Amino acid sequence: MRERLSLNISVARSCFVQCLGCYNHFGNTPNLTSTENILSFLSAAKDRGFTKVTLCGGDPLSRPDIINLLQKIKSLNFFISLDTVGTPILGEAKTIFYGSSFIPKVDEADIAKYVDLVGIPLEGPSNEIIDLFRTRRPNQFDEQILILKKLSAAQAKICINTVVHKGNIYHIEEMLPIVSSFNGIKKWQLFQFMPIGPLGYKNRNIYEVNDEDFFLLKDKIIQHNAPPPKHVNLEFKAKAERKGNYMFIDSEGLAWVPNITMNEKWDEQKDTTHKRLVIGDLNILEDHKKILERALNPQSIKIE
Repeated sequence: MRERLSLNISVARSCFVQCLGCYNHFGNTPNLTSTENILSFLSAAKDRGFTKVTLCGGDPLSRPDIINLLQKIKSLNFFISLDTVGTPILGEAKTIFYGSSFIPKVDEADIAKYVDLVGIPLEGPSNEIIDLFRTRRPNQFDEQILILKKLSAAQAKICINTVVHKGNIYHIEEMLPIVSSFNGIKKWQLFQFMPIGPLGYKNRNIYEVNDEDFFLLKDKIIQHNAPPPKHVNLEFKAKAERKGNYMFIDSEGLAWVPNITMNEKWDEQKDTTHKRLVIGDLNILEDHKKILERALNPQSIKIE
């Protein structure tokens, strides 16, 4: 477990895909935390020594003022990671999960200008494999390749995020030449599926892979005849290594952690859960200090 929790802020609720194994707890209403409250919280976080923030969702590109928000967070000198499917980079896009609305095109040059690392999901080497996890966009692989090309041309720094699950674990090696073909890709993170959150817990039997198979995949990738090039930092992240590392803030502003034990050993009984523990509310100025104190001292969080 980290000495401090990383900050992950869901700046939007809607998404352009539906992930059947999603770990996230979404806001209960369409109301989004205001830009002012996010900036106030991050300013306080900066004063407490935080220098990095991950913006997630839903999909952050479905937030109406996302570029303005990125610009203002950057003015606070934060290292910004942005996790997005990236669909609006290709043009006007429709959200299909937690709301149906049309989002105008987002300029990849703006993303490259303000974002230090753009996280793009890629769960397989084909549309069919990706659709096993990220659903309702039948041509998502083709779209993701176009998005990667546009981001690379804009000189964005890219991180590929891959959730390793039962449906794709035997196809991960096929992704090596794809990842290697983009100079803009600086990191490839492979996450062992975690059975947490409402959807991740509900569909755990479909997606969960055991530790032995995950680490066998790691060995196979490392020993592959054509490993990723040196400019790609390859990271395998087992579920036990990741637990107790993150604080999340949902789209309404509630700060939370998964209701799991805060150590580096996975307990199948206690850590497989759909529950979360709410720490505070970003919309309440007095809660900012409490939220940050918990992030700085994870052991003080009392799991129910």
